[in-house]
Amino acid sequence: MSIQQDQVTDSTWTIGFDDKEERSGDALMDGAGERYRTLTTWLRGSLWLCGMVALLSFGCNLCLLLFLHGLEDGTVAEGDGMYLLVDKVIALKTLGAPVSILVTSFASVLSLRWFYLSHGFGRQNGLRLQQPARSTVLFYFIPVLNLWKPYLALREVFNEAVPCSGSRWLLPVWWGCWVLFQSLSWLAFRLVQDTDELVALMDMLLARLLADGAALPLLIMFMLVVRRLGTALLAMPSRAAS
Repeated sequence: MSIQQDQVTDSTWTIGFDDKEERSGDALMDGAGERYRTLTTWLRGSLWLCGMVALLSFGCNLCLLLFLHGLEDGTVAEGDGMYLLVDKVIALKTLGAPVSILVTSFASVLSLRWFYLSHGFGRQNGLRLQQPARSTVLFYFIPVLNLWKPYLALREVFNEAVPCSGSRWLLPVWWGCWVLFQSLSWLAFRLVQDTDELVALMDMLLARLLADGAALPLLIMFMLVVRRLGTALLAMPSRAAS
């Protein structure tokens, strides 16, 4: 008895069917959709955690910056209660630093995975995409190119998957916030190397304060993008079935 095979192939994956083990495309789509839905849920949760970390960092840096301004102006005297507050803030930042690194790293890994799966899941559901899926991740690690290449790949998926043009503004605004945040973070990192003087330390804290301030709208816009694109992609199999 010969085995009959019917192959469904696109540019990224191939699935075979035979008369011994029937695997329907709908079942595979349901499994891929469930994995994508789970990843989207985890990503949104990690973004909430990043938002709380950024808000806490913003408050701590603001407190330290005001304290240093007080020292410079002479309005904060030695033995003032502000010293006790600053000691607690420094202790909080010291304890929160490893937590911030873990949360940010976890959210970054989930984000890159979500970019890649959004591209692949959209292609599997019939989107005609020109950019390869790896471009949504690879170019993030290449200087200069990471300023626009990942955006172009994700914009292609977003424009194809989201039929309503009223949501198209989300992606460029989010990406603009991302570029601004990265620039301010780089500036703060450069200023850390020259913090011997009080003025230089204040400049570094100001740059960190601005970076934390930019992180909040960045995270809000990213959560809106994840919600809008995730909902559109997950609705595609049901639209195709109907």
